[in-house]
Amino acid sequence: MGLRDLIMGRPGGLRSKLKQILSAEAEPSTAAPPVPRAEAPKSTTTAGADIARVKAPEGFEAVVALTDIPDGGMAEAIVSGREVALARIGDQVYALDNACPHAGGPIGEGDLEGTTVTCPYHGWAFDVTTGACHVDHGRALATYATAVADGAVCVRVT
Repeated sequence: MGLRDLIMGRPGGLRSKLKQILSAEAEPSTAAPPVPRAEAPKSTTTAGADIARVKAPEGFEAVVALTDIPDGGMAEAIVSGREVALARIGDQVYALDNACPHAGGPIGEGDLEGTTVTCPYHGWAFDVTTGACHVDHGRALATYATAVADGAVCVRVT
């Protein structure tokens, strides 16, 4: 990961997308809309259906298609106003806070190896299944319940 990625966010990552949106809103209305990146996830569709139409289990919110998160990969989403990192291992998806307790790094932009995600800022590592920190055992990330419904990843934040 280069300096640009640390400042602007990984291409296709949540911070990168938010900065694109904010910069487009700041431009005059005559400006052309930003061109979507090829690697940006299709977070509004799942198996050809609109995510908003997915019947999520009670208390859960459908946020992204399961197929939009590569097996062994990470994604980011906003769930009930909270930034959440999503980690997919096979057909299981784990959800945890997206801000590293060390320096606020975007966990969803980290590298996932097995069940360990590494923060891209300073290398703090966390178990995505429990939120436990491998570097400072006194710190952990909050984890959230997930479910898959109609091909969509659903998350409950409490």
